[in-house]
Amino acid sequence: MHLHGQGEHGGAARELQRALFLDPDLALAHYYLGRSFEGLKDVQRARLAYRNALEAYRRRPDGQRQAFLGYYP
Repeated sequence: MHLHGQGEHGGAARELQRALFLDPDLALAHYYLGRSFEGLKDVQRARLAYRNALEAYRRRPDGQRQAFLGYYP
């Protein structure tokens, strides 16, 4: 999150990909990965990351879903 906030989109993408390797169902990590790819002007990978964020969100049981707030609470 710090790297993303500093505009270091490449570093943020690498760290988010590492987190997703450990837990591929982290919807917010997919979302911020998409934002990082947008910062890198990689539209195709950004779309894929956003699609993965929605799929990860849908896989969570109803009682454990957390709304996307645009930031990490």
